[in-house]
Amino acid sequence: MRCACSRLSSLLVGLLILPGLWPLAATAQLYGPTYPVSEFEIEYALEHPRHIPAWEVLNLEVGLRASPEGFRAPRPVDRTVRMRLSSLPRNAEFSVTALQHIAQYIVSTFNWRGYDGVIVTVPEIEAGSGTDLRAPGDETLTLRIWTGRVARLSSVADGERFAGLTVDERTDNETHEWIRERSPVQAGGKRGLLDGQALEDYAAEVSRHPGRRMEVELEPGSLPGTADVNLRIAESKPWYVYAQYSNTGTGATTKNRERFGAVHNQLLGRDDILRVDYVTGDFDSVQAARLSYEAPFSLDYPALRWRLGGGYSEYDASQVGFVDSRFTGDQFSGDALLVWNAWQYHEFFLDLVAGTRVQQMHVDNQQFGSSARASYVLPRVGVEAERNTLTSSLYLNLNVDVGLTNADRTELALLGTPDPTKNFARMSWDGSWSAYLEPLIDRQAWEDPSTPGSSTLAHEVAVIFRGQYAFGDRLVPQYQQVAGGFYSVRGYRQAQAAGDDLFLGSLEYRFHLPRILRPDPASVEVPGMGNFRARPAQVWGRADWDLIFRIFTDAAHVMTSRANSTEPDETLWSIGGGVELQFLRNLTVRFDAGHVLETVRRSKRGNTRGYVVATLLY
Repeated sequence: MRCACSRLSSLLVGLLILPGLWPLAATAQLYGPTYPVSEFEIEYALEHPRHIPAWEVLNLEVGLRASPEGFRAPRPVDRTVRMRLSSLPRNAEFSVTALQHIAQYIVSTFNWRGYDGVIVTVPEIEAGSGTDLRAPGDETLTLRIWTGRVARLSSVADGERFAGLTVDERTDNETHEWIRERSPVQAGGKRGLLDGQALEDYAAEVSRHPGRRMEVELEPGSLPGTADVNLRIAESKPWYVYAQYSNTGTGATTKNRERFGAVHNQLLGRDDILRVDYVTGDFDSVQAARLSYEAPFSLDYPALRWRLGGGYSEYDASQVGFVDSRFTGDQFSGDALLVWNAWQYHEFFLDLVAGTRVQQMHVDNQQFGSSARASYVLPRVGVEAERNTLTSSLYLNLNVDVGLTNADRTELALLGTPDPTKNFARMSWDGSWSAYLEPLIDRQAWEDPSTPGSSTLAHEVAVIFRGQYAFGDRLVPQYQQVAGGFYSVRGYRQAQAAGDDLFLGSLEYRFHLPRILRPDPASVEVPGMGNFRARPAQVWGRADWDLIFRIFTDAAHVMTSRANSTEPDETLWSIGGGVELQFLRNLTVRFDAGHVLETVRRSKRGNTRGYVVATLLY
């Protein structure tokens, strides 16, 4: 997220701190005037209930260089004398540079606490001449603190969603009225202080919604010490449809999988999301559909959301990992969920999740010549965490649910697992982390825009860890976990192994070819498409296409609770590589090939298997 807050505060610190003392800098270098101070007094130019108390400012401890003429600003090689502003040495004399150093330390403290645009002046020292205006014998020196104020708050709607509007229509658009009203800073009132960190945190919160990105822009206000705050809110087209092909099916059904779906991220214009997804295998052997809708209870408190969903699917034994069994089935499910963003720390968000799923399943077991039906209610609690920045991404999910049913164990056994546990508990987790290597290896070189060669985001590493633990319960196939295939351990057959407990990890390196190209702001005109960026437009930018080369290793360990002799633990391990082409947001074609390192059933060591996934989005 780009935010001008820190740049503005640096500008104010550099140009406005102690304006009455800057003309004395040259004199100070020649050991100019010093000022006797026995006590500092803190006063605010304008009072505000959110100000740091004066006693707390006086409790700050600073380090200064002692000299025969008095205290001066320290140099890097100097030994310093530490003192609290509330407890000064007797007969202390302070030079101009010492007072500047104290003022800068106060400003940095305010900045660290989230206050921006802070100015410190010394009204009892005359600007320009440096004359001490205090009465003879008065050794109390006042430090006057000016805190930055917000003069105006506005928003600008940007992006595809508002492409047809004029500048006036996009400025303070009513769609974003709730975003302006919830802003942590306002023009005047208790939220009138300029708080750059709060604005950055708020931008991260607003940007969590899919397809929306908010940036904060600050400009000097019409009055000294004030700023105009502009919230630039870019939103992509709120809806899209997609079609996908992959060869990730099972041998018992069909290798082909087709997926079609639609997403609307602003169905009713209140941050509500509708998702529709349909998966099939050649429109014959596999059918699965899923519908979900979620929204905040109120835009006044978007941290609390509700989610409803439902689905229907048909499957066979091979899809749930039972490659040597013969049964088919179908199932209906419905779920309700509450998601509460309980904590935010800058770009890090922690959500608490609670809900219930109702699932009804039917199985025709050809192996035993019988059929069975069962219904489950699954209460669930969990936590989710995420952090997304320009250089890294983190996602964590941990859930515990309990399966409750009134079906007897004989009926449950016909679902596919011998001697299953009737009512079970399980814990599942899903975690991923990715980061670009350039800022990790040499942050200083990466942050230098004058060296485009070192300021790229081309080398990426990713780690994935997910799994399930069933607490010793034997689960019916519908609640077990599978391993093998494109989405788990590449190189193995799809759903090669299944069990109650699963531990799965993946380590991957990715190289983004277009990002090493020298930046060029010029774009290419493509007929029917408009401007196309073949190269990054600027340092740290991205082109309109990407070609990703990857190498990886995947591993999984699958276990069955209370296993019998035909249910051994199984370990899957593979290495491989792949290539992926991304064109705008509309086309993605990916090919991965995995090489098996551990034999598991019909996937032999040395086998190599390739996977193709192509997605078209509009």
